[in-house]
Amino acid sequence: MATYLDAILTAHRAAAAADTRPLDELIVEAEAAGPARGFADRLRSDAATGLAVIAEVKRRSPSRETSPSTSTRRRSQPPTPPAAPAASPC
Repeated sequence: MATYLDAILTAHRAAAAADTRPLDELIVEAEAAGPARGFADRLRSDAATGLAVIAEVKRRSPSRETSPSTSTRRRSQPPTPPAAPAASPC
């Protein structure tokens, strides 16, 4: 049985196979793109002058199947409050 990631890989392979751009043209474009941003250096420089944060907002895992009724209910209803503690006998 194929996984969700297998489907992604298959789609990307199909897109790459359908790409008709000449490889030499892609190499020229890549060389003209300029240097990489320097991930670690950028964090250090931002942290020296203030706050440096890396964040990712993720709605849900693509490999997790959720029915539309469940996901709608989760967004539209507030969380259920915890049950009150039971009264102790006197």
